[in-house]
Amino acid sequence: MPLSPTSYYNIGTVSVAAGGTTVTGVGTSWSGVVVAGDTLMLGGLMVMISEVASNTSLKLLLPWPGSAQAGASYAIALNAADRLAVTAIPTALRGLIEQTRILSGRVETYAVVARQDAPPAAPVTDDMYLLGAAPTGAWAGRADYVAQWSGTGWVYIAPKSGMRAYSRAADILYQRGVSAWTAVPAVFGSAATEAVDAFVRTGAVQALTVAQRAQARTNISANPEDVLAYLGANVPHLWHLGAAYALDGMRPSLSVDIPRSRAVLDGLPVDDSVLFTRTGATKVVTGADGGLITVAANTLAFDYSTGRRRLLLEGVGTNLFIGSAAPTAAQAITVTAQPYTLSFWGTGAMALSGAAGATVTGIGANARTSYTFTPGAGTLTLTPSGSVTNVQLEVGVRASSYIATTTSAATRATDVCALSSAAVATLVSAGPRTLTWRGACSQTPNGRIISVSDKELIRRSADGLQVLSVVPLAQGAGLGIATVGTTPFGIAIGWDGAGGIASTNGAAAAANTATPSGAITSAHIGAASGLSGWIEMDELVIWPAKGSSTAVQLQARPWS
Repeated sequence: MPLSPTSYYNIGTVSVAAGGTTVTGVGTSWSGVVVAGDTLMLGGLMVMISEVASNTSLKLLLPWPGSAQAGASYAIALNAADRLAVTAIPTALRGLIEQTRILSGRVETYAVVARQDAPPAAPVTDDMYLLGAAPTGAWAGRADYVAQWSGTGWVYIAPKSGMRAYSRAADILYQRGVSAWTAVPAVFGSAATEAVDAFVRTGAVQALTVAQRAQARTNISANPEDVLAYLGANVPHLWHLGAAYALDGMRPSLSVDIPRSRAVLDGLPVDDSVLFTRTGATKVVTGADGGLITVAANTLAFDYSTGRRRLLLEGVGTNLFIGSAAPTAAQAITVTAQPYTLSFWGTGAMALSGAAGATVTGIGANARTSYTFTPGAGTLTLTPSGSVTNVQLEVGVRASSYIATTTSAATRATDVCALSSAAVATLVSAGPRTLTWRGACSQTPNGRIISVSDKELIRRSADGLQVLSVVPLAQGAGLGIATVGTTPFGIAIGWDGAGGIASTNGAAAAANTATPSGAITSAHIGAASGLSGWIEMDELVIWPAKGSSTAVQLQARPWS
């Protein structure tokens, strides 16, 4: 951590509500780097930081004076007044030591001399030790801590879940669980020797003989799938190597898990914005706390209205309720005999009369209430009472993202979501390829869920039964594979020169012999011209292989 007051920290992105004092980071590591008194610079505004709550949470001294920000670039000026104070220098140096040990997966790993209970008689400056369960002397009362000799005294690092320590003396890697350190297994899946097998199953702290280590190397060579599964389950930034992402033993070339905020392209972690772009106007979505967040134009919109982070894409929508922010007077609106959805925030109520009759009571000040109904043709009167804000009346069976109105109805243009050239490169028209998509949608019949080179790859069929169809690169007959509604589902499709194969929600795979042709030069979630309904995407995974019937069925599952 630089000590110059003109240094800056700008890794990751931030979100903050208008008038809020809590700043939430994604991909940030603020602890030990940012301190109270530093300055947040965002959207041309600056506010002093009063507290660093965690690696991903800051408190501001004053309420944020600008508009709400979501997933925004930022910078923090490391300019607190006491940064150059004598008492701040050791803290800054320790922070630098900590930050250099944070791996790409945010796992802290320390190289220690040994794990022991007694302090060394002649410690060497900067040497670190993993303390045992009953430390003595200067270490007393610090069970399971990591201790480092500064040259004049011991500096302690408290244990926390996920932390790792490698003992050079024992050649053992320890991992911290919820309440204890355990040895990380170094060998995989074999019963050839009892000692090796026990070590794999229990992670027991024990030394392996030369013969046992040789056997372990043999086991790794013979069982590479076990190695990959272990890495995927235990090393955060290698999650895509886990068994859940294996397709007949093949790992994906692209994997995007939006609810968990993680993505990998060709084995390397990337940000969602590296893989997708959204062309569209400013958008108002639901944040993690249930409040509204304004997303800038041409920026990916992640919505939490379903309880988890999802990429939200929508077609054209119109709010028919005028003066939506905080209405107090009744309003008459001309409607037709088709489904409408009324939504609002607050603890008050909206009374419907005329073309439809009902009283809808709000569920909370920071929660959205939604009510879908079909009125008769005529005039619908909506009367607010109590605390009611952000009212929206729109055609359809679902409340779309909030559209503010003032003196007239307002319309939101369709979103257009394109895959980046790097993501498109993972798709090859001739195959072999397999693609899994997980999420929910309400695309109308013939509406595209995924398109390539402006041709449908996954679409709904035109029979009105909400049957999902797969057309391998728009060549040959479609694969009618399942009936789905608007609830979350998963679909997997594979193709090569012999034809296509597809499954939805684990149903028996359907196949055809249509031969794909042409080049893939672009790809979109929805169509290149936008959406006819809405799409909430959880996951997209692409493998450089055509899966077997069994593998395709296993991958055709909703997100979990």
